[in-house]
Amino acid sequence: MATTSATGSGRSPEAGFTLIELMTVVLIIVFLAGLVLGAGAYMVRRSAVKAQESQILALERALGRYAADHRTYPAPLASVDLFPPDSEQEERDKPSYGLAVSALSSRYSGSGDLDYYSPAISELDVNSDGELDDADKFNGEFVFLDVWGYPLYYYVEEKTVGAAGVSYTARFGRWNKNGCDLGSRGPDHLPDAWESGGTWGRDAGKNDDIVNWK
Repeated sequence: MATTSATGSGRSPEAGFTLIELMTVVLIIVFLAGLVLGAGAYMVRRSAVKAQESQILALERALGRYAADHRTYPAPLASVDLFPPDSEQEERDKPSYGLAVSALSSRYSGSGDLDYYSPAISELDVNSDGELDDADKFNGEFVFLDVWGYPLYYYVEEKTVGAAGVSYTARFGRWNKNGCDLGSRGPDHLPDAWESGGTWGRDAGKNDDIVNWK
């Protein structure tokens, strides 16, 4: 007489998982791990973007105070090509204008009347070694870096302004007409094309720049 197991399935309680069952479990684990890692990567990226937006806002306010005192914005540093040591060549091929820290900080300028912004070491430390030395300078100047360690884009050009018959020359942005142009290359580290023939991007980037003129 045929008998069945206590489970009624014809399978011994001591029997192990089949290969299909194991593969199904592994696939479910891999799928869930992918969801967790994807969400984690998104949160890290979003946090960095928020931090970058905050830095640009703080610098924009400091530059506004400078402009109020001097009736113009500080001059940009041309062709800033300081990049982290592990930067790709494509990233290095896109130099741009930068903002010298000495323009806003008495700590780095030696002038007591420029205390508009107190930068953190991470905003100046190109090689991320926690120390500031000549290797972190461009043409003898520390340059503001974004949260990814790349030079911030800063640009102003001279324009004639005035009212009531009185005019003078002052520096203002190309895109931010009443202020200054200030931006980060964003998570992809490549500048976007903002203007045909312009100095910012031209044909690179993924529209992820964080700028103050949008």
